[in-house]
Amino acid sequence: MRAVNHLGHTLIPSLLGNGIALDCGSNYGDFARWLHEHSQLRVYSFEPDPRLFAKLPKIENVEFLPMAVSGTSGTLELGLGENVCSSVVYREREGQSSVTVPSISVDDFCTQRGIEEIDFIKMDIEGAELSVLECMSDRLLRNTRQLTVEFHDFLDPNDLPRIHAVVQRLQSLDFYFLRVSKHTWGDCLFLNRKWIPVSTLQHWNMLVFAKYVPGFKREDVWSAQTTLTKVFGPMLRASCGRKCSSC
Repeated sequence: MRAVNHLGHTLIPSLLGNGIALDCGSNYGDFARWLHEHSQLRVYSFEPDPRLFAKLPKIENVEFLPMAVSGTSGTLELGLGENVCSSVVYREREGQSSVTVPSISVDDFCTQRGIEEIDFIKMDIEGAELSVLECMSDRLLRNTRQLTVEFHDFLDPNDLPRIHAVVQRLQSLDFYFLRVSKHTWGDCLFLNRKWIPVSTLQHWNMLVFAKYVPGFKREDVWSAQTTLTKVFGPMLRASCGRKCSSC
Protein backbone atom coordinates (compact mmCIF):
# COMPACT_ATOMS: atom_id res chain seq x y z
CA MET A 1 0.00 0.00 0.00
CA ARG A 2 1.22 3.46 -0.88
CA ALA A 3 0.52 6.47 1.29
CA VAL A 4 0.04 9.83 -0.42
CA ASN A 5 -0.39 13.32 0.93
CA HIS A 6 -2.79 15.71 -0.75
CA LEU A 7 -3.29 19.22 0.59
CA GLY A 8 -1.77 18.23 3.93
CA HIS A 9 -3.86 15.08 4.38
CA THR A 10 -2.29 11.61 4.31
CA LEU A 11 -4.38 8.73 2.98
CA ILE A 12 -4.14 5.33 1.28
CA PRO A 13 -5.61 5.64 -2.25
CA SER A 14 -5.77 1.87 -2.75
CA LEU A 15 -8.36 1.66 0.04
CA LEU A 16 -10.70 4.09 -1.71
CA GLY A 17 -13.52 1.92 -3.02
CA ASN A 18 -16.67 2.87 -4.88
CA GLY A 19 -18.78 3.69 -1.84
CA ILE A 20 -19.20 6.88 0.18
CA ALA A 21 -16.76 9.64 1.10
CA LEU A 22 -17.41 12.56 3.44
CA ASP A 23 -15.28 15.63 2.74
CA CYS A 24 -15.73 17.74 5.85
CA GLY A 25 -14.45 21.18 4.94
CA SER A 26 -14.76 21.75 1.17
CA ASN A 27 -12.90 25.06 1.06
CA TYR A 28 -12.57 25.62 -2.71
CA GLY A 29 -13.43 22.02 -3.61
CA ASP A 30 -9.85 20.95 -4.43
CA PHE A 31 -9.87 17.84 -2.23
CA ALA A 32 -13.29 16.76 -3.53
CA ARG A 33 -11.98 17.13 -7.07
CA TRP A 34 -8.95 14.98 -6.22
CA LEU A 35 -11.25 12.26 -4.85
CA HIS A 36 -13.30 12.39 -8.04
CA GLU A 37 -10.17 12.07 -10.19
CA HIS A 38 -8.62 9.23 -8.16
CA SER A 39 -11.58 7.09 -7.08
CA GLN A 40 -15.10 5.94 -7.88
CA LEU A 41 -16.46 7.31 -4.61
CA ARG A 42 -19.69 9.21 -4.18
CA VAL A 43 -18.51 12.34 -2.36
CA TYR A 44 -20.56 14.49 0.01
CA SER A 45 -18.61 17.68 0.69
CA PHE A 46 -19.59 20.13 3.44
CA GLU A 47 -18.82 23.86 3.36
CA PRO A 48 -20.66 26.23 5.73
CA ASP A 49 -18.92 29.47 4.69
CA PRO A 50 -21.38 31.08 2.24
CA ARG A 51 -18.56 33.03 0.57
CA LEU A 52 -16.71 29.83 -0.31
CA PHE A 53 -19.81 27.80 -1.09
CA ALA A 54 -20.83 30.29 -3.80
CA LYS A 55 -17.52 29.64 -5.58
CA LEU A 56 -17.57 25.84 -5.50
CA PRO A 57 -17.39 24.13 -8.90
CA LYS A 58 -19.69 21.46 -10.26
CA ILE A 59 -17.95 18.09 -10.10
CA GLU A 60 -19.38 14.75 -11.20
CA ASN A 61 -20.26 12.43 -8.28
CA VAL A 62 -19.68 15.26 -5.78
CA GLU A 63 -22.52 16.91 -3.89
CA PHE A 64 -21.58 20.11 -2.09
CA LEU A 65 -23.69 20.88 0.97
CA PRO A 66 -23.98 24.38 2.55
CA MET A 67 -23.74 23.26 6.16
CA ALA A 68 -21.31 22.57 8.95
CA VAL A 69 -20.51 19.10 10.25
CA SER A 70 -20.77 19.10 14.04
CA GLY A 71 -21.35 16.87 17.04
CA THR A 72 -25.11 17.41 16.90
CA SER A 73 -27.55 18.80 14.37
CA GLY A 74 -29.07 22.26 14.52
CA THR A 75 -27.48 25.65 13.91
CA LEU A 76 -24.12 27.19 14.80
CA GLU A 77 -22.46 30.59 14.69
CA LEU A 78 -19.70 30.51 12.10
CA GLY A 79 -16.98 33.08 12.62
CA LEU A 80 -16.16 34.39 9.15
CA GLY A 81 -12.42 34.09 8.62
CA GLU A 82 -10.46 37.21 7.90
CA ASN A 83 -6.88 35.93 7.84
CA VAL A 84 -7.48 32.24 8.51
CA CYS A 85 -10.31 29.83 7.72
CA SER A 86 -13.80 30.34 9.13
CA SER A 87 -14.62 28.38 12.27
CA VAL A 88 -17.48 27.57 14.62
CA VAL A 89 -14.94 27.00 17.40
CA TYR A 90 -12.19 29.63 17.15
CA ARG A 91 -12.29 33.41 16.74
CA GLU A 92 -9.47 35.59 15.46
CA ARG A 93 -10.58 38.60 17.48
CA GLU A 94 -13.40 39.97 19.58
CA GLY A 95 -16.27 41.26 17.47
CA GLN A 96 -15.38 39.12 14.46
CA SER A 97 -18.20 38.91 11.93
CA SER A 98 -20.25 35.73 12.07
CA VAL A 99 -23.23 34.09 10.40
CA THR A 100 -25.70 31.47 11.57
CA VAL A 101 -25.36 28.26 9.57
CA PRO A 102 -27.10 24.87 9.63
CA SER A 103 -25.14 22.01 11.15
CA ILE A 104 -25.53 18.26 11.04
CA SER A 105 -23.94 15.33 12.82
CA VAL A 106 -22.37 12.53 10.80
CA ASP A 107 -24.82 10.02 12.27
CA ASP A 108 -27.85 12.14 11.39
CA PHE A 109 -26.58 12.77 7.87
CA CYS A 110 -25.97 9.07 7.27
CA THR A 111 -29.41 8.19 8.63
CA GLN A 112 -31.05 10.73 6.32
CA ARG A 113 -29.16 9.42 3.28
CA GLY A 114 -29.44 5.73 4.15
CA ILE A 115 -25.66 5.35 4.48
CA GLU A 116 -24.50 2.28 6.44
CA GLU A 117 -20.78 2.25 5.59
CA ILE A 118 -18.25 5.01 4.83
CA ASP A 119 -15.16 4.34 2.74
CA PHE A 120 -13.38 7.57 3.57
CA ILE A 121 -13.68 10.68 5.76
CA LYS A 122 -11.54 13.79 5.51
CA MET A 123 -11.85 16.34 8.32
CA ASP A 124 -10.42 19.83 8.13
CA ILE A 125 -13.03 21.84 9.99
CA GLU A 126 -11.07 24.24 12.17
CA GLY A 127 -11.51 22.67 15.59
CA ALA A 128 -14.97 21.16 15.12
CA GLU A 129 -13.40 17.77 14.35
CA LEU A 130 -13.22 17.07 18.08
CA SER A 131 -16.94 17.33 18.73
CA VAL A 132 -17.67 15.39 15.52
CA LEU A 133 -15.44 12.47 16.51
CA GLU A 134 -16.53 12.57 20.14
CA CYS A 135 -20.17 12.24 19.11
CA MET A 136 -19.98 9.78 16.23
CA SER A 137 -21.50 6.46 17.23
CA ASP A 138 -19.33 3.38 17.72
CA ARG A 139 -21.45 1.60 15.10
CA LEU A 140 -20.73 4.17 12.40
CA LEU A 141 -17.04 4.44 13.26
CA ARG A 142 -16.69 0.66 13.06
CA ASN A 143 -18.22 0.88 9.58
CA THR A 144 -15.74 3.53 8.42
CA ARG A 145 -12.68 2.35 6.45
CA GLN A 146 -10.25 5.27 6.87
CA LEU A 147 -10.16 8.82 8.23
CA THR A 148 -7.64 11.58 7.64
CA VAL A 149 -7.98 14.32 10.24
CA GLU A 150 -6.40 17.71 10.81
CA PHE A 151 -6.52 18.44 14.51
CA HIS A 152 -5.93 22.07 15.44
CA ASP A 153 -3.70 21.94 18.49
CA PHE A 154 -1.50 24.50 16.72
CA LEU A 155 -4.33 27.00 17.23
CA ASP A 156 -5.18 25.94 20.77
CA PRO A 157 -2.79 23.63 22.67
CA ASN A 158 -5.50 23.21 25.32
CA ASP A 159 -7.20 20.83 22.88
CA LEU A 160 -4.47 18.23 23.35
CA PRO A 161 -6.21 16.21 26.12
CA ARG A 162 -9.33 15.91 23.95
CA ILE A 163 -7.24 14.95 20.93
CA HIS A 164 -5.53 12.22 22.94
CA ALA A 165 -8.93 10.96 24.14
CA VAL A 166 -10.30 10.83 20.58
CA VAL A 167 -7.24 8.92 19.37
CA GLN A 168 -7.55 6.45 22.26
CA ARG A 169 -11.23 5.95 21.51
CA LEU A 170 -10.56 5.16 17.86
CA GLN A 171 -7.76 2.81 18.81
CA SER A 172 -10.13 1.05 21.20
CA LEU A 173 -12.47 0.56 18.23
CA ASP A 174 -9.59 -1.24 16.46
CA PHE A 175 -8.27 1.59 14.31
CA TYR A 176 -4.62 1.70 13.39
CA PHE A 177 -3.29 5.23 14.05
CA LEU A 178 -0.50 7.11 12.33
CA ARG A 179 0.50 10.66 13.25
CA VAL A 180 2.32 11.95 10.18
CA SER A 181 2.91 15.57 11.19
CA LYS A 182 6.04 15.93 13.27
CA HIS A 183 5.40 18.93 15.52
CA THR A 184 1.60 19.05 15.68
CA TRP A 185 -1.41 16.76 15.27
CA GLY A 186 -2.29 18.44 11.99
CA ASP A 187 -2.05 15.31 9.82
CA CYS A 188 -3.40 12.11 11.37
CA LEU A 189 -4.50 8.93 9.62
CA PHE A 190 -6.79 6.26 11.04
CA LEU A 191 -7.20 2.88 9.31
CA ASN A 192 -9.88 0.41 10.34
CA ARG A 193 -8.32 -3.02 10.97
CA LYS A 194 -11.65 -4.61 10.07
CA TRP A 195 -10.88 -3.79 6.44
CA ILE A 196 -7.11 -4.34 6.42
CA PRO A 197 -5.20 -7.59 7.20
CA VAL A 198 -2.83 -7.16 10.13
CA SER A 199 0.10 -8.52 8.11
CA THR A 200 -0.46 -5.82 5.52
CA LEU A 201 -0.63 -3.18 8.23
CA GLN A 202 2.68 -4.31 9.65
CA HIS A 203 4.29 -4.20 6.23
CA TRP A 204 2.82 -0.77 5.52
CA ASN A 205 4.00 0.48 8.90
CA MET A 206 7.58 -0.42 8.07
CA LEU A 207 7.26 1.08 4.60
CA VAL A 208 5.92 4.37 5.88
CA PHE A 209 8.41 4.85 8.68
CA ALA A 210 11.40 3.65 6.66
CA LYS A 211 10.74 5.51 3.41
CA TYR A 212 7.79 7.88 3.53
CA VAL A 213 7.92 9.83 6.79
CA PRO A 214 11.67 10.65 6.86
CA GLY A 215 11.47 12.05 3.35
CA PHE A 216 8.28 13.99 3.84
CA LYS A 217 8.87 17.72 4.27
CA ARG A 218 6.65 18.82 7.13
CA GLU A 219 8.83 21.82 8.03
CA ASP A 220 6.87 24.11 5.72
CA VAL A 221 3.57 23.13 7.36
CA TRP A 222 5.04 23.63 10.82
CA SER A 223 6.46 27.00 9.81
CA ALA A 224 3.09 28.15 8.48
CA GLN A 225 1.27 27.00 11.61
CA THR A 226 3.82 28.73 13.86
CA THR A 227 3.49 31.93 11.84
CA LEU A 228 -0.30 31.92 12.31
CA THR A 229 0.11 31.85 16.08
CA LYS A 230 2.82 34.50 16.09
CA VAL A 231 0.98 36.91 13.78
CA PHE A 232 -2.57 36.57 15.02
CA GLY A 233 -1.95 35.37 18.58
CA PRO A 234 -3.85 32.58 20.33
CA MET A 235 -7.21 31.85 18.77
CA LEU A 236 -10.23 32.79 20.87
CA ARG A 237 -12.57 29.87 21.55
CA ALA A 238 -16.26 30.30 20.78
CA SER A 239 -18.54 27.95 22.68
CA CYS A 240 -20.70 25.92 20.33
CA GLY A 241 -23.23 25.22 23.06
CA ARG A 242 -23.44 21.51 22.26
CA LYS A 243 -23.83 19.02 25.08
CA CYS A 244 -21.38 16.52 23.59
CA SER A 245 -18.49 18.95 23.31
CA SER A 246 -16.37 20.31 26.12
CA CYS A 247 -15.79 23.69 24.52
